[in-house]
Amino acid sequence: MPIYADPDFAALTDHQREAVACSFMCAMTTSAHGVTPLQRTLAHAYAHSLLGLDHDIQKLDDMEPAYLGKVLADVPLETRQRIVQLLLSLELVADPLPQDVVERVEAYACALGVEEGLLAMARDYAGQAYGLALKDLQRKGYFSTWDDHGRVEERMHVHQHLTRPFEVIDHDPVLEAEWKSLENRPAGTLGRLIWEFYIGRGFVFPGGVGSVSPTLAQHDWVHVLADYGTVIESELEVFAFIAAAIPDPKGFSFFAAVIGLFETGRIPEAAGGVLQADPGHLSQPGMATRVADALRRGRICHQDVLHGIDYFEYVDLPIEEARAALSIVPKGDDALSAGSAGVWESAGITAYQREHGDPRFQPRPE
Repeated sequence: MPIYADPDFAALTDHQREAVACSFMCAMTTSAHGVTPLQRTLAHAYAHSLLGLDHDIQKLDDMEPAYLGKVLADVPLETRQRIVQLLLSLELVADPLPQDVVERVEAYACALGVEEGLLAMARDYAGQAYGLALKDLQRKGYFSTWDDHGRVEERMHVHQHLTRPFEVIDHDPVLEAEWKSLENRPAGTLGRLIWEFYIGRGFVFPGGVGSVSPTLAQHDWVHVLADYGTVIESELEVFAFIAAAIPDPKGFSFFAAVIGLFETGRIPEAAGGVLQADPGHLSQPGMATRVADALRRGRICHQDVLHGIDYFEYVDLPIEEARAALSIVPKGDDALSAGSAGVWESAGITAYQREHGDPRFQPRPE
C-alpha cells in the first residue's frame, strides 16, 4: 500500500490506482474539448495525494469507461462512488461546462455501477440552468435529509428545535454563555483555542445577537482542529475536509458547493447568505495540492464533523490530544509547501478580521 494515499484508495492495486488516475484525464477529454489547465492540475493533485502516484498521468494509456468498470469490478461501491465524485468535481470546475464532458462522466458512473445524485447538477451547469443547479444541490446534497441527521440540536448545545439547516439563533443566552466560558479552559486546550479564535477574529459567539447559525459555527471547530486559516483559500480546504470526512456520500455536496462559490461563482451564496460567491480561488497556485490534501485528511478522519460530534466533549483536551481523538492527521508536506496557511499564521487571517478582532489573540503580522 502506498503510504501517501487516502484510506479508500490505498488498498487498490497499483494497476487499479493507475487506471483511476488515467480516468481523471480521459473523462475530461472529448473529441471537441480538451482538458483545462485547472482540471489537469487538480487531476495530478488527486493522483498524488489520494492515489499515491507521482508520475505524469497524461502519459498513461487511454482508459475508457467500460474498461475502468472491469478493472474496478471487485472494488467496494463506496470507493467507486468516491471516484465518480472526484470525476464530478473535475468537470464542475469547467466554466462553461461542455455537454459532451457531462455525458462522458455519466458514462463512467454507469460503467462503475454508481448512482450519484449530483450528476444532475452538472447537467444543469452544462445547460446554463444555474438556479436549477442550486436546487439540485439542495435536494440531493447533505441537507436533503435534514431530519435524518439525528439530534443535531443536542450535539450543538442549542436549546430550541431547528427547522432549517442554517437557521440563525441570535438569542440563546445559555448557548452564548457556554461558548464564552471556554475562556476559562486551560491554555492550549481545544476549548481555550476556539475561544481565542473567535475573540481574535471578532466573531460573535453562537447564541449572541449577530452570530451565524449553529450549523455554520460547527465548521469553526474544524478550522482550529485541522489548522486551516479563515481566508477564502482556507475555506476551500475546510469544506473539502468536511466533504471527505462525512461518511454519508452526500457529504460531497459541500465540496461541490465551494467549487461553485469560490471557483466558478455559479453559486451566488450559501449558508444562509453568509458565504458569498468570490470566484477564481481554486485556480490560484498551489490550491489544487492544498485541496487534494484536505480531501485525504478528511477521509482519514471519517466522521460527520458537521453534525455528528459534540465538540464540547473535547474542550478540555490539549489540542494535539483532541486531534488524535478525532483522527485528524497533520497536513502533508506538499500542502504546506504549497502555502496551506494555519489558523495562527498571518496568511490565515483576513484584513477585516484583523481589524475587528482582539490583536492579543491574532497571528503576528509578518
